[in-house]
Amino acid sequence: MQKQWLYMQGPRIIGPVKSALIADLVLKGELDASDTIQSAETGLWQKIAEIKEITDIYHKGASKPIFSEKEAQRFQSWIEANQGKEGDYDFEVKDAYFYNIHWKTTMLLSFFSAGLFNLFWFFRQWTWVLSTYKKQRRDWRAFSIFLLFAPYIVMAEIEDFPEFRRANPTRTNLKFMAVLWYLVNSVSISSPWPDLGMVFNIGFLLLSIAGSTAIISYVQRYINESNHILGRI
Repeated sequence: MQKQWLYMQGPRIIGPVKSALIADLVLKGELDASDTIQSAETGLWQKIAEIKEITDIYHKGASKPIFSEKEAQRFQSWIEANQGKEGDYDFEVKDAYFYNIHWKTTMLLSFFSAGLFNLFWFFRQWTWVLSTYKKQRRDWRAFSIFLLFAPYIVMAEIEDFPEFRRANPTRTNLKFMAVLWYLVNSVSISSPWPDLGMVFNIGFLLLSIAGSTAIISYVQRYINESNHILGRI
C-alpha cells in the first residue's frame, strides 16, 4: 500500500495524497523533485527526490507515449522548419490554414466534374479568406465580385500569408499563376476559333480544364506542404 503525503501549494497544505499523485505532479511540473513534502504517518518532511517509492514511479515515465505517431511527425516537422529560429512549439493541434484537400484529389474531382470543382475550390479558399480577414467582407460579398476578383485575391493571400512565408516561402509567383488561370479559362469562354468546328472547340475546352486544374493542384500542394511543415495537418 502506497504511503500518503501532504504538500504545499501556495499558502495551502493539500493532502493526504498517495505517492502516485505526487509522482504525477512532478511529471506535470507542478512539483519539483527538490520540493519537500510531509509524511502523513510520521509528520517528517522529506525531499521528493529522496523518497524511493515516489522516484520509482516517475522514473518509469508515463504509462502511455507522450506523443502519438502523428504528433511526433508534427513535432519533427516543426523542428526541421524552425532550425535556427526562435519560437515555442504549440502542442495544441489547430485547424489547417486555408481549405485543405489532397492535391491529387483536386485533379480527380476537377476532371470528373468537367472543371466545376475548380470553382468550388476557389469558393472554399475565398470563404476562408473572408472568415479570417473580416474587414474585407464589406466589399467582397457580391457574387459578381467573387467571379471577377476572387481567383487573384485568393492566390495573393496564399502567397503573402505570413505563416507560409516564414515556414515555406514559395518559389513561384502565385499572383502570376492567378493571371495565368484567367488566360487559360478565357480560351474556353471566348471560343476564338468558331469556324474550326465542335471537335476543336471541345479540345480547347479540355485544354482549359486541364490547365486550370494543374494550376489549382499546384497551389493546393503548396498549401498542404506549408500546413504540414507548420504542424497543422
